[in-house]
Amino acid sequence: MSLEFRRAYLRLNTQKPIPKSSKKLFEFYHNNANEEQNPVHNQIHNYTDSTCIEILINSNENSVEENIIEIEPVIYNENLIDRVMNGDYENDNDEEYREFSEKEKICRVLFKLYIKHKMKKSCINEFISFFRILFPGLNIPSNIDKIIETLSKKEDEIKYDLYNYCHNCSKSYKCDKSYINNCKICQNKVSKFFHVNILSQLRRILGKNLKLISQENSEIYKIIQENEKGKFFTFTLNTDGISPFKSSKTSIWPVYLVINEINLNDRFKFSNMILAGLWHGSQKPDFFNFMKPIVEEPESLEKGEIVKIDSNLEIINFFLIFSVLDKPARSALLNMKQFNGFFGCLKCYQKGESLETNKNGSIRVYPYQPYKFKGPLRNHNTYYKDLLGSIDSKKVIRGVKGACVLDSLKYYFPVESTMIDYMHSVLEGVMKKLLEYWYDSEFSDKDFSLRKYRDQINIILVSIKVPRFIPRLPRDICDLKFWKANELLSFLIFYSLPILRGFMDLNQYMHLINLVVAVENLLKKDLNISDLNNIETLFRDFVRDMANIYGPKSMLSGVHELLHIVDDVKKIGNLNEFNCFPFENFNRESLNLVNSKNPVAVELINSFRALKILNNQPSFFNDNGIFSEIKKDHEQSPKFKFSKALFIKIPDIVSDKIKNIDICEHFFVSSYLKFKNNFFSSLCYKETKRLDYCVKLKNLYGLINFFIHDKEKFYAVCSVLSFFHSPFYNKKFPDLVSETKICGLTESYFIAPFDKLKKCLCIKANDVYYVSQLDISHLFL
Repeated sequence: MSLEFRRAYLRLNTQKPIPKSSKKLFEFYHNNANEEQNPVHNQIHNYTDSTCIEILINSNENSVEENIIEIEPVIYNENLIDRVMNGDYENDNDEEYREFSEKEKICRVLFKLYIKHKMKKSCINEFISFFRILFPGLNIPSNIDKIIETLSKKEDEIKYDLYNYCHNCSKSYKCDKSYINNCKICQNKVSKFFHVNILSQLRRILGKNLKLISQENSEIYKIIQENEKGKFFTFTLNTDGISPFKSSKTSIWPVYLVINEINLNDRFKFSNMILAGLWHGSQKPDFFNFMKPIVEEPESLEKGEIVKIDSNLEIINFFLIFSVLDKPARSALLNMKQFNGFFGCLKCYQKGESLETNKNGSIRVYPYQPYKFKGPLRNHNTYYKDLLGSIDSKKVIRGVKGACVLDSLKYYFPVESTMIDYMHSVLEGVMKKLLEYWYDSEFSDKDFSLRKYRDQINIILVSIKVPRFIPRLPRDICDLKFWKANELLSFLIFYSLPILRGFMDLNQYMHLINLVVAVENLLKKDLNISDLNNIETLFRDFVRDMANIYGPKSMLSGVHELLHIVDDVKKIGNLNEFNCFPFENFNRESLNLVNSKNPVAVELINSFRALKILNNQPSFFNDNGIFSEIKKDHEQSPKFKFSKALFIKIPDIVSDKIKNIDICEHFFVSSYLKFKNNFFSSLCYKETKRLDYCVKLKNLYGLINFFIHDKEKFYAVCSVLSFFHSPFYNKKFPDLVSETKICGLTESYFIAPFDKLKKCLCIKANDVYYVSQLDISHLFL
């Protein structure tokens, strides 16, 4: 059970401090039993709970007694639980909340618990049965499914049509919502697909007060502006296969739509997602039959629909103009050759070559063409010409196998509208293959192999402590096959250059720098459009030298696509807005709730609905929820959290600097500081796997030694990391550098207000400090 839920719930009926862990919970009750028998212990306990020790700058053992001050004990609100259960609780900041009944309040607590902790239905249903016993008069629903029904509104309902598809007959037919597993013609097992109503979800999303933007950097968007007079919105589509169970061949293919005009911070929230369809079967989808009923609705939406925006009814046209897909889904949906076939590149007409492997197989490679390194390029006119040739001849023409189900859409152009996904192509393609070249035993006799240094490099890698803005800790290279895409990204842009410096040949290292600098700059929040041509040159140099360093078999489709990725950014938009990271997260979150005996596809739709309800409803655990008053009564500060006061010797040089800042003479020293969700630790903090004490103040870098505060003003005392130089760049473009810099630890200090600091990544390798200030807060990892 979460800390916030446990502490808030237990505090409802007690005046005593609540333990922070289960272990301390038992100690708490054991001590309470002893207190009743020992009044002297009780007095000491109460005294120490309500005191705090201050540290003076020139503290010594004789002055400790003078530095002890009493603080008013916390007064707990004993009547809050009675007010809540009697319906007397009101929060002026949440008008909607006052309308909740007691039944709804408990249902919401249980629902949030179920979603947040990914509980099995059998587990949450046990909780529900306990609440039904505790509150017999409230008629609480008997299971979580009925609770979801209770909390949902009419507009939360997800309407869908169910179809059966027989692979043997190659036919699909609409059916009722009863699950029939066999074809009515040949009796073979059928797959199932769902068309989920898009318009009802659109109206629900656009009925909220959302911040809307335009995609004016996109060339397709400009075409629509020239041809359409009225107001319009656009969609991006994604689909990918997921396996709900490891022991089954069954796969599910959800089809998602997102509205491109919604602000990026809100665009990929569950409440703003559209589930357009779903395939469920033991075989891969027949995309033409699967997508046909799904595409018919966007076709209809192109003509315009009446929707409410900001309380006003408007006629809006909707156009599907982009898609982002992995390579197998891309070739299947567009009905084009796979990446490992002749003319397998979506963006150009380079045919590729077939090379034999050591295991009597073959691979498709795309050798670098010096004079036409990324051409001749495909476009919509050449694609349409190939399509007509393919239909007439019933053959594959330059990679086009036949009609695409999306061809009927007005502004969807298969070549220009389909974004190369950097998650699959660059990270799980190029970066993962480079790591295999360096550390796999298969390549240990090659000049580019680093296998003989693997243990040394691994020690540095696993010892790296990363700040909280990096989602995963570094893992052993031996676990490479289990690395996630965000781990590969962290290795590429944060770890690779510092830890491989000194182990890698200079030419090989400079080759890697081209890739790192290009990807770093392409992912920047404030991407400079004028840098795109130089970034493209870095990618071109990387691809050009790839075969010279790693051999001709290294020129796989992922490496070749680096030549086209900048063009996609120019035509469509920033890589961060068009990638598969958020969609993979939707699949993972939805699958976490699939655990009942119902058909898995129906369960996935119900899970999607449940997650949308959670995003649409006010939370019980935020600042204006039901427990806000309890939290205010018990927290040390409504905004800041900090450690207990420390006894440390403060250097004289720091003492002199402290005299020049605006802080009370009798200040406190702490090892960590937390403001809302922003956590900073220090060198005095306990040993952890995270490093949250490397910071930047303007052009100054430092490591936080400790914090000083008077409960109103908070400062960090930092050792200065002196900036030496930025060594990671291509000499062609000295202004296009990596954010990773080399620094040295000094004996100087600076003191800065807590809220002025920006967190950085610090890696210590071979006694050298590498500091990166690359901001990845805008990335969906």
